[in-house]
Formats: sequence, C-alpha cells, structure tokens
Amino acid sequence: MVLAEYTTTIKAQVLVTYRYAGYFDESEDSDILVLAGVFAPVHHWLPFENAWQALIDEYQISEFHMQECENRKGLWETWTNPADRWAVQQRFIDLFVQNPYPSPAGFAVGVDLTTFASTVGPRIRARHPQKGYDKPWLFAFVHVLDRMMMAQRNANFQLGADEHLELFFDKKDEFAGKVNKIVQVIKQNIPLCPIGAVVFDDSRNQPALQTADMVAYEARRSLTETVLPEEPVREIRQQWRQLMHSKLPGGQRRICAESWDAAALQRNIDAVDEDSEPGSILVVEDDAGVRWLTGRGYSAP
Repeated sequence: MVLAEYTTTIKAQVLVTYRYAGYFDESEDSDILVLAGVFAPVHHWLPFENAWQALIDEYQISEFHMQECENRKGLWETWTNPADRWAVQQRFIDLFVQNPYPSPAGFAVGVDLTTFASTVGPRIRARHPQKGYDKPWLFAFVHVLDRMMMAQRNANFQLGADEHLELFFDKKDEFAGKVNKIVQVIKQNIPLCPIGAVVFDDSRNQPALQTADMVAYEARRSLTETVLPEEPVREIRQQWRQLMHSKLPGGQRRICAESWDAAALQRNIDAVDEDSEPGSILVVEDDAGVRWLTGRGYSAP
C-alpha cells in the first residue's frame, strides 16, 4: 500500500510538469493581423518569467512592449538614442532566444485583412450566421491553438497522461467572449480535447503575455515591410532575425510562422467549397531564413 501511494505521488509530480500553458497576443496594422502564441510546460515558465520581471524592475516599468520601446512611447519617450533602446530590446529578446530549456516555443500566424474581409469573412458568416466567428483574430487563433494542442497531445501520449493546456489572454481583449465560445465548440467537437482553463488577466501580471506581444509585433513588421510587398520596404529587422534564428536544444526552430496572404486564403476557400481538404500553402523563406507559409513564392531581396 505504501509503495502504491509512493508510486502514485511520484507519477503525479512528474506528469504535472508536462501540463502546458499558452499565452496569446496580437499585432495589427491596416493590412495585416498577426496573432502569436508562446507556450511551454508550466514549470518552464517560472524561471523565464522571473528573469523577465527582473528586467522590468530594473527599468522601473510596469511591463515591456516592443512597439512602445521602438517608437518612444511612455517611459521610452526620453530615450532619444536608438542604440540605447535597441540595447533594451536585445536584453528581452535574449531571454527568449537564449533560454536553456526546450521551451518556450512560439507560433505566429499572419492574416491578410483585405482578403479576409472581402472573401473569408462572408463565407464564415454564411456557414455560421450570427455566431460572430467571422473575425481574422479568431481565424488566426484557431490555427495557433491547433499547434499548441498537438504539443499537449504528444506529451500526454508519451507519458500516458491526461494533462490539459491552459490558455492565457489579455483581459482587455475585446474578443474574450468569442474566445470562450470557440473553445467550448472545440471541446465539444474534438474527442479527448486537451484544453483546460481559459484565463483573462492583465498583461502586467503575466510576463509571458508580453513575450507573445513581442513575437507578434516583430512578425507583423516582417510581413508588412519585407515578406509580402512586391518591393520590400526594408531588410529584415535584426530583432526578427534573432527571434527566428533561435533554435531549441534539439535543433528545431523556436518559432514557427505562417502567413495567410490573399492567394493562400483564396485556395483555402476554394478547397472548402469543393468539400475537399484545404489547399496546401507554399513553404518559402525570407532573407532571415524564416519558413513563412504563403500563398505565392517569395524571393528574398
């Protein structure tokens, strides 16, 4: 009896370390929306968040947002030297890319807003009237969530566990109600769905939400300025190069990124209309070696 209790206790302690937590945030301009999700086993988040919080305390700020630092907003208004602001950004990026753990990892999904509004949104409304599912944010969320669920399923399968992925969002997010509805639909329609609690909190309390914000912002800048335009506006930012060159201990990319541009969205819609599997998206690389998934080929400048 004692041995059985001991074995059960040890098993529970081991398995709980493979319960994942995923954090989501977005970045948007007039053309592109990018949703990023970063995730890791719960026990990997604690040292990462402690290190992130230590930097926040050092700079005497409530939270770190890459866009504010980049554009001299808030505390950074008096930081007129770009090199000084870049040094700050570098320290936060290093926490992510030089992490010794095989996580956190990230997924970023970009959506062409014009095509979505003219083509995809109406199709979703027709199939799900009055559900409110016709939002590019939710479209991207489902794709990022699918990757996270796959990771949790794999961990459960390998360990014979039944852990459930926890999802975290900024409580200021206007899509909170829609997210809850989508998650409930997924739970009802996917057998053994590995989704657990859905939490909405202030990003000031969740450094991992700030990390997702950083990935989303840099991915969106890369798409808008370099990957999607016929004539790139600029070279890939060094910040994005570092994020995308980051590797997990096993050699895999720490961040996977995909872009649903106009051609990719149209192929997907055409395939759905034909009651077949969605069309595949071409795998291309930009000059940072990023494996963007886009609807048309892309040649790096």
